[in-house]
Amino acid sequence: MNKPLDPERQQMAEGYLKLAFMDAWRYARRNRDVPADELLSAANYATAYAASLFEDGRAGEFSAYARMVVRHCLNQTVKMWRHRNRLLAFGLKLPSGDWYEVLDTAGKSPIESLAAMEFLARVEAILPPDRWELFKLHIIEGHTFTAIARIRDITRQRVKQKLASSYALLREFGVV
Repeated sequence: MNKPLDPERQQMAEGYLKLAFMDAWRYARRNRDVPADELLSAANYATAYAASLFEDGRAGEFSAYARMVVRHCLNQTVKMWRHRNRLLAFGLKLPSGDWYEVLDTAGKSPIESLAAMEFLARVEAILPPDRWELFKLHIIEGHTFTAIARIRDITRQRVKQKLASSYALLREFGVV
């Protein structure tokens, strides 16, 4: 459970913040498709989060723990950013924006949730079952072609071909 940041925990977080920002800039240089602002804010959040979770009495080990939490958060940020843009790269136009916003019903009006479900239902109705499974694995769950190839025991090139033909079929039916 997260603990409020008392002055001691704030000091621990502030002491590690410079190293967290250095990690964020390193990730920004390696992942140019992810905005540096996203990575910097993720590092800032992760540092505070690490400080709130850190066990009392282990102050000498905070740096290692914070680094692990910050890097995990940065990895997740890169993964989510790429996954979010995968739909756009695939050419799909969702009713209200990004994939995670569309699929997440929290804080949405019933009409927006219904639009997201209707969009996915249309895609599922158009695509054959094997292509729908590939679509879900790649677009919704965020697996790479290589990971899908391992899961389905087919070649990476075959996954790419099937997804490309799925896109063509969706375009033919006016979904994209």
